[in-house]
Amino acid sequence: MIEIAAGLPIKKGKFLLGWRSAHRKAFPSCWDLIGGHVEANETAEQALVREFQEEVGITPTTFEFVTKFETPDGAGDRILSLSVYRITAWAGGEPKIRNDEHERLGWFTGSEAANLPDFAVGEYKRLFASLDRHP
Repeated sequence: MIEIAAGLPIKKGKFLLGWRSAHRKAFPSCWDLIGGHVEANETAEQALVREFQEEVGITPTTFEFVTKFETPDGAGDRILSLSVYRITAWAGGEPKIRNDEHERLGWFTGSEAANLPDFAVGEYKRLFASLDRHP
């Protein structure tokens, strides 16, 4: 099982998603949470902060655990254990793409995101819909 930490930065009632680059092996060309693998000797919270610094140039400073679930990895036969965090404060200004993981970023309400045609993980639909009820 592969441990993943991912986050949902919240701003003005909307949260941030990234459109994954077409060349990515796992989950190409779809909306996804920002985040990534928890490395050896790293907590999920440490991975969350590191991944946000690497991918969108911000440092989460206030965040809380939302949910954890398992899902296929989208590229093979491995299972991902995905820990999701709501991020309510960060340093570094407006998130911007810093590597080739994502092609674009977008801010969505929960209902907007739940109705997107393409997202990486089926469990996201339930997660996104719940965010409008519990901002």
